Formats: sequence, structure tokens, C-alpha cells
Amino acid sequence: MSKQPKIIVVRESWIESAKRDLFSVACAFAIIGPGVLVDSSAMQWFGFLLAMIVIFTRAAGLRKKMTVSLDEAIEQIDQLKAEASND
Repeated sequence: MSKQPKIIVVRESWIESAKRDLFSVACAFAIIGPGVLVDSSAMQWFGFLLAMIVIFTRAAGLRKKMTVSLDEAIEQIDQLKAEASND
């Protein structure tokens, strides 16, 4: 039985957050734009769906749930080590 890796974000500045958000929006437009140029409604819809997924995950705060302080990260790592040694 394989376990899912756990991602812990210790620190994220507003610049890093803005870059990540800008990249997400650019990815959606990178699909919608060429779809408009080649008149492909499938590409336009896919870009729209991608943009909606990005917006909903941002609104749900999924990334913020993984962002913890340094002390909390150390505590979680210690718990993971303890679980690994018990297996």
C-alpha cells in the first residue's frame, strides 16, 4: 500500500503567491487564445474549464491549508517519522 506524499509549505511570500496565480491564469489563456485563433470551441471550453478549476481551488483555500508555520512543519515531520518507524 503506497502512501500519498505530504506537501508542507513553510513560507510563501506575496510575490511567490502572485507569480503562482499569474502562471495559473496564463495557462488558461494559453489554451483559450489559440482556440480562438483556430476557431476551436473545444480548446476554448477546455481553457474555460481549466480556469474554473483554478478559481474554485483558490476559493476553497486548498493551498492555504497546506501552509504552516515552521514549528508546525517540524511537528508534522516528526509525526511522519514516527509513523514511518512504526511501519
